[in-house]
Order: sequence, then C-alpha cells, then structure tokens
Amino acid sequence: MSFEQNIHNYVVTNQKYSAPMRRIRLFSVTMISIVLLASCGDDNGFQEPIDVPTAQAQFFNAVVDSPNLRITGEGSLAAQTSYGSVSTIVRAIPQADRQYQVNYLLDNNEVNLFSSVTQIDINNFQTIVLTGTMAAAAPVVINTPPFDFAEGSTEARLTFLNASPGLDTATVTLKNPNAENQTITMPYAVATDKITTTASENMTLEVHDVDGNLLFASGTFDLTARSEQVFTLIDYFGPGAATVELVNVNLPNFFRQRALPVQVRSLNLIADRGPVDFSINGASLASNQIFADISEYQDALIRDNAFTVTTFGDPADELLSTTESISAGRFVTFGVSGLVNDISHTTSLDDRRPVATHARMTITHLSPTFSTNIDIYVLPAERNVSNSFPLINGMDRNTTFSGELSPGTYNVSITTAGTNDTLVGPTRIDLEKASYYTLVIADSDGGGAPITLQFFDDF
Repeated sequence: MSFEQNIHNYVVTNQKYSAPMRRIRLFSVTMISIVLLASCGDDNGFQEPIDVPTAQAQFFNAVVDSPNLRITGEGSLAAQTSYGSVSTIVRAIPQADRQYQVNYLLDNNEVNLFSSVTQIDINNFQTIVLTGTMAAAAPVVINTPPFDFAEGSTEARLTFLNASPGLDTATVTLKNPNAENQTITMPYAVATDKITTTASENMTLEVHDVDGNLLFASGTFDLTARSEQVFTLIDYFGPGAATVELVNVNLPNFFRQRALPVQVRSLNLIADRGPVDFSINGASLASNQIFADISEYQDALIRDNAFTVTTFGDPADELLSTTESISAGRFVTFGVSGLVNDISHTTSLDDRRPVATHARMTITHLSPTFSTNIDIYVLPAERNVSNSFPLINGMDRNTTFSGELSPGTYNVSITTAGTNDTLVGPTRIDLEKASYYTLVIADSDGGGAPITLQFFDDF
C-alpha cells in the first residue's frame, strides 16, 4: 500500500546572469508563455488532461480486543483506526499487489499483528475489515466498483459482514415498507453478496442467531437512492444484555433509533458542601453521596437527560441543573466539582472494552482550586518530569482524557503547565492489561490544597 502525493518536480539551477541579462531573459520567457497559452485553445494537437486511474481503500477495525491499530505500507504510516471505527481513505496503485502491515504500539515499540497483500482494480474502492482477535486476526476485503446506477434509479445496494468471533453464523433481516423483506445469512468473516433493495424511509434491520434469538434491532432509518452501504456486525461492550451490534462502516450514527440502552453514574467532588443528591429526569440517581464517592450505573435516556444536584435532604437547595445528550449504548460518568456556589460538571464516556495488550485509563480534571492548565505525567520508574514529556499537556478543568497504556508500573506527577513545578506526586500506580482505570484530579476534602488523586474502577 502506498500513498500518492501531488508533488511536482521542479528543477532549480544555480546559473548566474548579470542583472540586465536576467531581466531580458525573464521578459522573453514571459512573452513566449503568453503566446503559447493564448494559442492552446485553437491548436488541433492540444489535448485536455486525461483522468489518471486511481484506487482507494479504507480500514475498519473489528478486532474485538485490539488497541489502536496502525496500518503501514512500504514503510509509511498509511492509516490508523480504533475498535469499531474506520480509517481515513488511502490511495494505492491500481492493479498492483501491495503489501501492508497491521501494527500496534507496545512499550513504545511497533509490534506487527499481521501482514497481508491486496490488489485494487482501476477506480475501485476497497473496504478492508480487520476481523478476529489479537491472537488470530485476519482481513476481509469488500470491493466497491464505480457506481453504475441508472439515472433516476431508486435502488440502493447493501453489503453485510459478520465480524463477531463468537457467532459462526447469524442472519440479518431487512424490512422495507416499499419492497419485499429480505433475510440474508452471514457466516463469520465472509462478506455477503451485494443486496439490492428499493430506497425508502422507515426501514429496519434485525439480526438473529441460528436459534432465532434477536441479537440486534436497528430502529427505523432512511436509505438513500443510488447509494452503497457496508454494515458490519461487531461485538458490543456497552450497557444492557446485548452482545453484538450492527454498525454502518462509514456512518457511525446511522442507526439513531437503535434499541440500545444508556447507563450513567454520578461522581461527587464538591469539596466543601457535604453530601449531595443526584437526580436524572426527575428520578433519583444517587442520594446522600459524600465527597469522592462514585455511584453505580443506572439507566438513562438516549440523547437528552436532565441532571439536577441538590444538597442532601433539601431538594429546594439546587446546586446545579443541566441537560446532557448521550448516544445509545454508552456508559457515562457525570461528575460535579466546585467550591461554595461555583459548581460545575463534566460528562465522560466510559469505554469498558477489555484490550488484550493494554490497560485503558480515563483521567478527568475536577479540581476548582487548580483550574488553570496543568500537565499530567505518567512515567516509568526510571523517568522523571525533568527529562520527559507529559502525557497530557495543558489540561483544563472539567476536561477528560482517555487512552491506552502498556501494562506496568508508573509514577503519576502533576505540574503547572509548561513547568517542572510539581503540584502532586510522584504517585505510584500499577496497570494491568485488559483492565479499565479511572483517575480523577480533585481538591482535598473541604476544598483547596493539596491537590489529590482519586482512584476508581480497577485501581
């Protein structure tokens, strides 16, 4: 796989001329160019620029326990993709075998997951779905030739792929109010033929296992005429009992009405107000929640949710009221912090999918006293802030960082942004692979310094 860049080759000479001679030559060249350009349109031998054959590809990561994956070709970084998302589009030389490698970073070293070869026909588009597990990963190629829909056609084409390692076979049923319903078999890691249907509003897709159990329901969606869509069945790690979800490779919010739940937990880091009560959509989320306490996850609504925080036992003493939009199938932490009457909040998404090779960590800044930018260092024992770069540079209050770290022992230090002036640390933490950690920066109980680190989840 290689990139084609629009780089023109220019020849630069060092030939020197006297100033008058340079002006004469420049004037002559300019006049000749004007004459040539003016005559091009009438020259019978002039030819319009021709189309250059192209080939394009994108990579979708369905490797169920993978970290962020990097796809390289001929030594260049071609693309990267996290689980359940698609890479940027890359170009390749058409009709030529191109080798590419799928890699990931571990302990700052590039590790190869697998290598493969692809060939893309002229003007074709290729979706390469990375399937399997970190112990056994492989690509599935879906080719999309240039569109050949007739003018005025109302047809659309769909391709389905079962990329869930736990399902040898599944079926997907397409229900179309303007055409015949279709049920398509999806063996594992084999793309279906292109399914033609009539574009329509209020279509639905349902996925069942071989015993007829409903695994996924899309809710209604609209399908545009003369379009091609690729849907991939992947493992699901959000709230509820579902184990898989069907995703549109190129449109992550395609199923806006899908039947997946939302769950929210509350985190109280208001340092000087005593316990508080949380409510969501008029119902209790947590009661008598003390400083630095985090609640259990509870059900919420897809999209708009009304959160209210009040003093414990006094619903009239409202400290905060806000509405937050949450996408389907998400775990969310709603955290509040502040001093006296300056109460603020942040909402963070909790991706709890285990990664076979890495630890996952979320860091949230909820310290009102140190609300100016801070730098966060997460360093191996042999490193310190004076000879290292921060993991997070210039972190603001009420912001969240999520990332993957190699398993091991680290020291966490926090400094004033851009300096080595340490506010807290070094504090030792131990991270294990396939685990999920939450670290929150907060005031001390009662408010103010010293800044503290609050540890949750797998710490």
